[in-house]
Amino acid sequence: MSRIISCIAILLMIALIFSAGCDRAEQPEKDGSPIAEEDATAAAEESVSEEEDIIINGEEELNDSSEDSVAEEAVEEAPEEVQYGLEYDLGDMEEILRKGVFFIVGNKAPAMDIVTISEIKSALTDRNIDTGDAKLADEVDDYTTDDYIVIGSPCDNPVAAKLLAKEIAKKGDCNIFEPGTAWIKLFKTSPDNIALFVGGDRPVYTRIAGSVVGHFEDYAFVGTVIEVSGPAD
Repeated sequence: MSRIISCIAILLMIALIFSAGCDRAEQPEKDGSPIAEEDATAAAEESVSEEEDIIINGEEELNDSSEDSVAEEAVEEAPEEVQYGLEYDLGDMEEILRKGVFFIVGNKAPAMDIVTISEIKSALTDRNIDTGDAKLADEVDDYTTDDYIVIGSPCDNPVAAKLLAKEIAKKGDCNIFEPGTAWIKLFKTSPDNIALFVGGDRPVYTRIAGSVVGHFEDYAFVGTVIEVSGPAD
């Protein structure tokens, strides 16, 4: 009988020990569960915070890029006289010409464009206004570093084509003039320099516009561009 009681007691002790061991084995999981949940929540919040930073930075970069793009387009579309602040208009022709302007003509310009330059220089000399020499377009590395009278159609003069690039793009053709007309147009090419374009539908009309420039005192110039028209003779 005592042996039976002893065996029962031993079995009870084994059962108690096993039960205690199981409780200790399960306790970390039970106690650790809230900690694990808190860690997971913190990690999730940190992840969301990082994602928000990325989105905000991305928006800021996108906005900056967009503004820069708009600003660049505005500068490209702005006329040169607005960009640099054109202080002259064609009414200041004598002051402009007394700056000591040079001439630019296209390398393959028609002979009449050369005649036009000669006639302008002669007419200005009669008014005691000296001008610089004529240069071919490919001899001028940078037309924005000096003052020039640019002679001839943009079809014949690449410097004229640069000055009138917007008009050419709008029309889709280098011959931007109405038949029988010519332009005298003033450009601000740098903070310190100007260009005076003189050119027309045909060389004969460029010559007529050149005669107007050479005899500027006979005309009432207004604004930064005028159109000259009339019979070719």
